[in-house]
Amino acid sequence: MDNKTTCNHIFDLAKKDYPIIKNTVLTFIDESHKFYDKYCGYSHIILQNNWKNSNDYRFCDIEPIEIFIGVQFENKDIKKESVVISLLHEIAHSTNQHYQIKNKKTFIDDYHGTNFYKHYADILRWAEEKKIFKLTYGGKQRFTQNNLQRVDAFGIKSIDIGEILL
Repeated sequence: MDNKTTCNHIFDLAKKDYPIIKNTVLTFIDESHKFYDKYCGYSHIILQNNWKNSNDYRFCDIEPIEIFIGVQFENKDIKKESVVISLLHEIAHSTNQHYQIKNKKTFIDDYHGTNFYKHYADILRWAEEKKIFKLTYGGKQRFTQNNLQRVDAFGIKSIDIGEILL
């Protein structure tokens, strides 16, 4: 399967298990996109503004609208494992609540905080269970926040981080 076909297949599977994204659109982008310098994906969500407060943070529900994924860079296919992990990362953003952390008297967005990485690890476990993708980078520590942050930092020119199981 090529990158687009693989992503569409994974996205269809995710829609079945994560109904919040059933109406979300998957769009393929090229390197002219402004977010495309190192990473090959981003999400467009709408915050529902139904904030629930805690001592150090607050969170609200989201409405995922669109996930953007790049499959080529400099006219060459991006390594399939990099495209798939980017898609899974964006699915994690689109199926989780949005968090903000308290900063003195105000709140700031926490796109890649502890809560996100816990949910991202759950999405990666789901991908393993569904025989989609297995993250191998990090060994037994592969689902820890530190390891997932390292994996994210590799971007589109990643090292061997996992294997496609489809």
